[in-house]
Amino acid sequence: VAGVVGLVLAMSLQKYGTTLPAGTFDDMGSNTVRGILHSTAFDLGTSGYDYAFGYGLILATAAVAAV
Repeated sequence: VAGVVGLVLAMSLQKYGTTLPAGTFDDMGSNTVRGILHSTAFDLGTSGYDYAFGYGLILATAAVAAV
C-alpha cells in the first residue's frame, strides 16, 4: 500500500504540481489518495467494503492511471 501511495503522490506532483490530500475512510472520489485507492481496487468478497477484504486488492496501474 505504501508503495502505491508513493506512486500516486509522485504522479499527482508531476501532473498538478502538488500532492493530493489523504482523504477519509469511506472516500470514493478521484481527488484524494484514499478515494483513488478505493475506487480502483479489485473488489473481493461482497460488493463494496467488507471486513474480510476491505475495499479489495490494490491495483497499482489503475491507481496511477486514475491520477
